[in-house]
Amino acid sequence: MSKTLSKPIETIFDAHRPLSQDKLLPVLIEVQKISGALSGETINLIAQAFNLSRAEVKATASFYSDFTDAPRSLPNVQNCQAEACQAMGARDLLAHLKDVWSEHYDIEVVYCLGHCACAPAIRLNGCDHARLTVDRLNSVLKV
Repeated sequence: MSKTLSKPIETIFDAHRPLSQDKLLPVLIEVQKISGALSGETINLIAQAFNLSRAEVKATASFYSDFTDAPRSLPNVQNCQAEACQAMGARDLLAHLKDVWSEHYDIEVVYCLGHCACAPAIRLNGCDHARLTVDRLNSVLKV
């Protein structure tokens, strides 16, 4: 790991000391925010700092769809395909995303963004958009 990256990670660890398992998720979020991904080397650093196995840290990170092991080259769109969103047209949105927007966005299927009452929903680079139609989706993505 480069010195330029390990120093900010140490700063994150220091902000969360004493390090305990309940602080693992906030640390993973902050580390990915500064590094763009949770690489194998980063997972090793986190595991050592928390006195956990690599597998334990990797299992936690892989449970959540927001974590990635390689930086994304395109903006990320998470398309919810849970039952409420599917009932309100999420499959059509996904098809449209793949047909029209796949060259401009990293499209990812997720299950539940928590907007069931105002389905269908997407998350665009961390910002949620709900009650989407194809036209509204196009407006959101053109911004």
